[in-house]
Amino acid sequence: MSRLSTAMPSESRRNITNALMEYLNSVSQDELPAMEQGRNSDRTWTAVQRLRDVYANTQLKTPKLQGYFNESLKHLTLLSDYRRTRLFASHGTVPPIL
Repeated sequence: MSRLSTAMPSESRRNITNALMEYLNSVSQDELPAMEQGRNSDRTWTAVQRLRDVYANTQLKTPKLQGYFNESLKHLTLLSDYRRTRLFASHGTVPPIL
């Protein structure tokens, strides 16, 4: 996501980078320790939402940028999926829907 953001306009790139760093810091400093205690991290939930908000508020003016943006959204979905898997694994459970 960081690499893909290099094609974005400078303000969008800066917002994406800041949101990604916030997410990474929250995972390493808050979520992983919380998982050891069987808890979730509100800080990381907030960081994920901020990252989604950054993408939701990004406006693109060219088809080339739209391509980078679309690929970034795929990676954002993967980030969320991997996080969900990590959280389920830390609780030692399988979601009831499965």
